[in-house]
Amino acid sequence: MVASPSMRNPTVSVLIPAYNVERYLPDCLDSVLTQTYRNLEIIIVNDGSTDGTLAICRQYEKRDSRILIVDQNNRGLAETRNVLVNHATGMYVTFVDSDDRVSPEYVEELIKLVETYDVDIAVCGRDVIDEEGHKHSDSRPGFQNQRLNPQDAVRALNSWRSFEMSAWGKLYLRSLFEGIEYPSGYLSEDGFTTFKLLYEARAVAYRDMPLYHYLQRNGSISKSSKPNLDHVRAADSQADYLLTRWPQCGPIVETACLMARMTVFGWCCARDIPVTGALRKQLCEGNLKRVRFILVNRDLTVTKKIQALLFALSSQTYRIVFNILKNEATNNE
Repeated sequence: MVASPSMRNPTVSVLIPAYNVERYLPDCLDSVLTQTYRNLEIIIVNDGSTDGTLAICRQYEKRDSRILIVDQNNRGLAETRNVLVNHATGMYVTFVDSDDRVSPEYVEELIKLVETYDVDIAVCGRDVIDEEGHKHSDSRPGFQNQRLNPQDAVRALNSWRSFEMSAWGKLYLRSLFEGIEYPSGYLSEDGFTTFKLLYEARAVAYRDMPLYHYLQRNGSISKSSKPNLDHVRAADSQADYLLTRWPQCGPIVETACLMARMTVFGWCCARDIPVTGALRKQLCEGNLKRVRFILVNRDLTVTKKIQALLFALSSQTYRIVFNILKNEATNNE
């Protein structure tokens, strides 16, 4: 575990990965530069952009001496996150993705959480904004306003009613990243990393304040036309990592493995994509053995438990029910 920090008004490194975001980057940078917490180091890594992203970065660099720009050949988001962490010198780091925005008090409120609860990681809530500017609430009040030990932080992460795995929206003690990196080759690199950081922290605090504004844009890597099996791989990786360190976490990680498979299966149902062959084997085999973990999991809502049990017992029945509900929703629009 990491030793307790003791510095007042610590430097916070704001880490911004940027790739072909000339349309969105100015709004992102404006939101960072207007933070009420002023002791910032702002690092932007231009990951081989082919549009005007680098030129915009240079313009902002001239405006504010706190900005440091790193220009590199394209290496992908995971390696770019690692480069950002390696360049950071602040006691704390926070990721802000270059197509998103943050409220003016984003860093200040996260620092307050750190100081109030004496924790290594502070987490805030988010909302979702589409490209038409419509804002969608995503309130998840579970596990908030308390000091969470590592085990309870992992419970919160996997509860479906609290914060999630995203790298952004969190303030980390930088030393937590010693020996922990984002793995390359995955679309959901944070799913393989966030649980490690939570478990290695002394404690975590969360408040459901929508201070992070996530942009769901057309063509973003999180809006793919193919099922993202990284969710399944990340859940399996979490189980492997935690079971060797915390054997009692079986109900949490085994439920997470099933929920990840159910999520991908539901994604396919929503798009009328057949789940057959190797895909069906990966999503549906072995789920019956997880039923007992779902039954004893005290963090899932009753609705989530019913969904998970239905999927585990019969994915075909789950698909039928899913399609009925989808058709009803379509007819009511």
